Amino acid sequence: ESLQPPIFDVDWPLVVWLRIDDFRLLSLKLIAEALLLCTPAYAREASLPIYLPGELLGQTLTFAARPVVLWASPANPGAKALADELADICPSGLT
Repeated sequence: ESLQPPIFDVDWPLVVWLRIDDFRLLSLKLIAEALLLCTPAYAREASLPIYLPGELLGQTLTFAARPVVLWASPANPGAKALADELADICPSGLT
């Protein structure tokens, strides 16, 4: 009962619940973080680095085929800038 006011009376951000596994896990992480931040052990923290084994954020993502060609439509504002940014940070390289 002591956790009810910090959980239900605080204006927490809305957590969207989706049925796709990866998104559902993200929703559960957000709910778990909000709940843990209300407990005395984590009350002084602003956020918690919650990690689930096998989640995409913990994996190194690469492209199976090399070279990878990324097309950016000139009709899409900002697409060229995003494509350039992806090419800069992608370890396997994009052309």
